[in-house]
Amino acid sequence: MPERFDKAARAGNSTKGLVHYMNRLQKARRRGNARKIAKFERKVQKYSGLAAAAAAARPAPPRLPRQPRRRGPKKRKTSRFIGVSWDAAMGQWRAVVKVGDKLIQIGRYDDEEVAARKYNEYVRRHDLGNPLNDVDATGKPLPTTVKRSSRFWGVSWYPPTSKWRVHYYDDSKPRCKKCHVGCFVDEERAALAYNEAVIAADLADIRKMNRVDASGRPIPKDQD
Repeated sequence: MPERFDKAARAGNSTKGLVHYMNRLQKARRRGNARKIAKFERKVQKYSGLAAAAAAARPAPPRLPRQPRRRGPKKRKTSRFIGVSWDAAMGQWRAVVKVGDKLIQIGRYDDEEVAARKYNEYVRRHDLGNPLNDVDATGKPLPTTVKRSSRFWGVSWYPPTSKWRVHYYDDSKPRCKKCHVGCFVDEERAALAYNEAVIAADLADIRKMNRVDASGRPIPKDQD
């Protein structure tokens, strides 16, 4: 049988009293008893106020101190060297080389510089012509993030492609237009491409040109 709510029970738990009289009100509405409907509506209104007052008087639960977010050490996702990338699944540096549309994996290494050396060795051994990592006097690979400047006019290093980019300015345009020629693996080939583009645009008289020696190789501008 449903629990009966006497005065003591109603005083002790107003929330249960509210639920009790809401159920009684629904039952009275289904039966169409107007007298009981009016009675239980008054009870529901009364216990709604009592339940709200009890909830307001109830002390709020203690707030737990906010735990600092745990952050592990940041791992570098990109390599400083050409042909090297981080393999998160294996936790090693991966050396790869692109030949045409095919990506060849050279190997995985714990040390980033070792991966860069292996990449250079593979490119040289197979004579692929891909860009190489520069090395210092001891043979240690130099990061590609180091700013590189060209020895020739119209040539600059372009980090996104790890190639030498060639451009010249055409003053005959309404605005001095920067004309892009292309990107080249070899710096000297880029210098010769600059010369050819400037001559083709009929700007050789007003633009600085890279001089060439008897064998056809461009001469660096600091030796000109």
